[in-house]
Amino acid sequence: MSLTINVTSTLANPAPFPGTWETQEIGYVSTDSNLTGAMGIITSNQIFGNVIESVGLASNNSILPAFNNANGSFLLLMQAGSVTNLFSQITVNRGGVYSTYTQLSATLLPGGTQIGPGGPIIDGPCYVWPAPVAPIFAAGLITTLTITAPLTAPTAPSGNGDITDPAAWQDSSGNIPPAQFSNVPYNVNYPLNGDGRYWFQANAYAPNVNVPITFIGNPAYVSTGSANLQWSVVSTANDGSGLILAYSTTTGTWVTATLLPQTQLGGIQNGQVQIPLAGATQFQVQVYAQGGTSLSTASLSEVAVAITRNYNEGITWDGFVNPFDPVNYNALVVDNNIPTATMTSLQYRMMVRLGFANQANNPPPGMSALTQDFLTAAQTFLYKRYVQLHTKRFFRWKINPGQRFYSLKDNDENVLENVNMDPTKCIEWAGIQDSRNVWYPMIQGIPPQLYTMITKPWRPARYELRNAIEIYPVPDQTYWLWVRAHFGLMSFINPSDTTTIDSELVFLWALANAKAHYGQPDANQIAGQANTYKAELIAATHQTAHYLPGTIAVPPAVRPTLIQFDANNGGGS
Repeated sequence: MSLTINVTSTLANPAPFPGTWETQEIGYVSTDSNLTGAMGIITSNQIFGNVIESVGLASNNSILPAFNNANGSFLLLMQAGSVTNLFSQITVNRGGVYSTYTQLSATLLPGGTQIGPGGPIIDGPCYVWPAPVAPIFAAGLITTLTITAPLTAPTAPSGNGDITDPAAWQDSSGNIPPAQFSNVPYNVNYPLNGDGRYWFQANAYAPNVNVPITFIGNPAYVSTGSANLQWSVVSTANDGSGLILAYSTTTGTWVTATLLPQTQLGGIQNGQVQIPLAGATQFQVQVYAQGGTSLSTASLSEVAVAITRNYNEGITWDGFVNPFDPVNYNALVVDNNIPTATMTSLQYRMMVRLGFANQANNPPPGMSALTQDFLTAAQTFLYKRYVQLHTKRFFRWKINPGQRFYSLKDNDENVLENVNMDPTKCIEWAGIQDSRNVWYPMIQGIPPQLYTMITKPWRPARYELRNAIEIYPVPDQTYWLWVRAHFGLMSFINPSDTTTIDSELVFLWALANAKAHYGQPDANQIAGQANTYKAELIAATHQTAHYLPGTIAVPPAVRPTLIQFDANNGGGS
């Protein structure tokens, strides 16, 4: 909506704050009895049904910190009862000179705020912004305000996806996936159907503040775990505007992060914003411009945002790496997967296993600690020795353009189950899935001579486990890394914890060790039962892949025949 203000001649002390505390203003001040002096003519005194009491250019006033701006302040005072989420931005046009003011960047004085000690109490919300150098209101001139509707979450259809799924997001126009998903600029060497990230464009003339993308997938995912917004500024506007990344996990509340200050740092900039999702009721993301000179001819800043569960790692600062920078050959995040124990805990276990349990912290009579240790040791041993476990699964990582290292703690195929890959167990398969659902196997190991081409992005073909997962080459677009492996042992210490592997096998193995410890004669018999039980479990896992001699027909070998091709029978000339 738009409204026009014709600034009439200045009246005596026009201001929204009467008395000693008043701030002089030029623009529109209504005849409300709570205000001082009326001035200006406005075509409509309402914003989406909420009444305006005053809007204009306020002078400085040291009593009001929000108004201590070098060029004065742009002020909007609403009547009592007005909603606070009233608009997303206001674009001011005075004689072809534009300036934009967002709700996110305003200083909000809520209704009931007292203006200084002993001063008046405003009855409605008041928004204050620093004014530009060029006056946006002047006596005898017309100023037009264009009001953009407030940010709202689009109507969400039922969904089941996680936050890493583009089909679980919707833009403000109702597109699924959002339009930003395929909004890859032509000056970036990616397919026009997108690279798996969300691309935002903005400048001072088109700040892009009313186009958030909204998560519409399974609500259980948005309130679980954490999210990581990995952003890359690939080009900057030439109007001096800065860039803000904003996200919301609670209706009506936005958290902002400055991606690019108005000083506009040169070159590509990358970074990440880590978001705990516990207790979240929604998830919205947007990127918009702030400040700068509003010019219709200005270029647009372009920002790519990847939404992942990769909380423990981020893209390196220069994206596609500098081959002579040594930090580009090791992961920045170290996942410690080596089992560790303190001296105290090892001494405690030694006392228990040697029969001095009644002196270890004086437990009565020590049997609780002894049996717990036998059980946990048995499960740990069997987990390493027993390959045919029911802990096998596919683990997935969302692969972002320009990022080679991924944390072992961040697999995202089902964050609700909270299981992670154990890199010390057998890895059966690793591969890459692209956006067309084509799967490619990956080769383990990255020979160092391949780093000669480290600056050439392509589909990853190799992987290596060191202190993180490294893939090579550097990805040219979004992929998904899949690894078929085992998840590690779950907690088995607390009374309510359950075994990760077969509980009967764990029981028999621990019982055999305990009987041998006490020299009981049936220890070997129980150990035999445990081994027989394990053998049956292993045999059962072969299923239809088991081999019985003579049951599989082997086709006879056929001698290969050399066929000559020439121009007369289909060959080349």
